[in-house]
Amino acid sequence: MGNFEYLLVWIALPALLLLGLLAAHACKKLGLSLHHLFSPGNSGPHSHTELNRIAMTDALTQLPNRRAFKQQLEAAITRSARQESMLAVAFIDLDDFKPINDAYGHHVGDEVLQIVAKRLGAAMRHCDLVGRIGGDEFLALIEDIKSDQDIVPIVERIIHSLQDAIHINHHEITISVSVGIAVYPKDGDIDRLLISADSAMYHAKGAGKNQFRFYDKEMGIASDRLLEMHQDLKLALKRDEFELYFQPKVDSKSFEITGIEALIRWRHPVKGSILPSVFIHAAERFGLMDRINQWVIEESCRTLHRLRSMGIQVQISINLAAQQFRDPNLVANIVELLNRFDLPHSCLMFEITSLMALNHPEQFNTKMDEFREAGIDIAMDDFGISNSSIAYLKKVRQLKLDREITGKISEDRKSYEMTDALIRLAHALDLTVVAEGIETEAQSRLFRQLNCDMLQGYLFGRPVSGEKLPQLLQQARNAVK
Repeated sequence: MGNFEYLLVWIALPALLLLGLLAAHACKKLGLSLHHLFSPGNSGPHSHTELNRIAMTDALTQLPNRRAFKQQLEAAITRSARQESMLAVAFIDLDDFKPINDAYGHHVGDEVLQIVAKRLGAAMRHCDLVGRIGGDEFLALIEDIKSDQDIVPIVERIIHSLQDAIHINHHEITISVSVGIAVYPKDGDIDRLLISADSAMYHAKGAGKNQFRFYDKEMGIASDRLLEMHQDLKLALKRDEFELYFQPKVDSKSFEITGIEALIRWRHPVKGSILPSVFIHAAERFGLMDRINQWVIEESCRTLHRLRSMGIQVQISINLAAQQFRDPNLVANIVELLNRFDLPHSCLMFEITSLMALNHPEQFNTKMDEFREAGIDIAMDDFGISNSSIAYLKKVRQLKLDREITGKISEDRKSYEMTDALIRLAHALDLTVVAEGIETEAQSRLFRQLNCDMLQGYLFGRPVSGEKLPQLLQQARNAVK
């Protein structure tokens, strides 16, 4: 090797070392070794096949997820139509699963779901498929059947497979299931089939534990409404029929607006304004909440950008759905939107419920760390109802007392004392406290006596459209001056 070649090696060596360090760091983040990275058959840190498998698999049970199951169902329906044969979808829901999580902890609940997944797989024929679509809900695809009677022994095996007690950490846990069955082609196409199976499952659940029901015409009205809602929601996303309304949060002492909460409304072209309480369940059921919440975040950023161009600075609070909270790229996507609209990260606050923490504690802690590192505030919403946990309060910046508490504070002494204790606890943890649902002067006066930091409710302003928001904030600012 000549002098010139030696010179080239010495010049290139630092760059090669840097590339090696970067590759090792990337592999560490992805949980891979350099041997895996450069082994034959792998074109990168994750091969296309591996990435596709991860995207189509439920992480807890390793069963096909909703997306994978729907793809398999579409392919099965194509085969069935070509062969003029039948197939069935069984919607499997565990009865009273929540008390298991409450009694033994979510780590035990997760183990139960893993055991259930294995038992369901063992109960099915080799030509059938089982998937998990979330929570305690599973789907089974049953092919190669000639009549409803061919389905019955398979469903009975499913139910029987889960009747033996499950033993975890010296706990003996018994479970039961409700199963709804819809048959192609008589019960409809792919969308209607899933809705029909879901509807039949709820009828089975109403009949008691370890029951199954076939979909029939009497169940059709409810499933028709749900299907119509599904189609309308997809069109609403296409036609931009959603809009945001904003409700102020005010300082309990000065009554100055300290923040606003974004509330979604649906402007249906025929039915008029539809509240989220009407359509959120259907959106979650059909996996549309991610797209809807993404729209809410982007529209909130657009509103903030417009307000800041008018010299108005305010923080917007946004409710996060459980499905969106599970998105591993959630914080990165939010940061990307904030940067795109040239907004400080502190101008957004996200409201979560304590159930998100209770249902997925490890995921919750990881997500909270990501939000904190990004400089984005989190509020614990609806605190004081359901299974609210004090332990998770140290991860958030704000506590919102549910209207179940605020509505009763003026009714009896115990409610007042309980509210006082919650506010004192929150202040000890250096949290700001918001009382929502304030509708009367009496409620306002009592919460001010208890040193609640902020108040929200019809007494201080009903939600207004984005068009009227600048005027509301400008008037409030002028009033303070």
